[in-house]
Amino acid sequence: EFYPELVANIETAAGNASDSISMDALVNSDVMADDGRRIGKVEEVMFSERGDRAEALIIRVNYRTVRGETVAVPFSSVTYVPSGSRFEVMLADQQANTILEFAEEL
Repeated sequence: EFYPELVANIETAAGNASDSISMDALVNSDVMADDGRRIGKVEEVMFSERGDRAEALIIRVNYRTVRGETVAVPFSSVTYVPSGSRFEVMLADQQANTILEFAEEL
């Protein structure tokens, strides 16, 4: 009898229940720029020290000459678009450009 009350009060790692995102569905999702460029894939999700909140996405960049470099992007700074059983992680074009410039320097 305690379980329904417990579940009703849980805040998910991604926020409240109305904006929940399954981490299983997020890992290996494509990361896209608004202009259609495929920047890479989500490799990991990083959580707060307490483990109660998703804080960042680790993205493995694979775009043109930038191959295999990883960069962190704040979890709340991207848009998540359902795509079948996964998501597409959408970056603003300027965000994508900055990530690519940074990854090139690694």
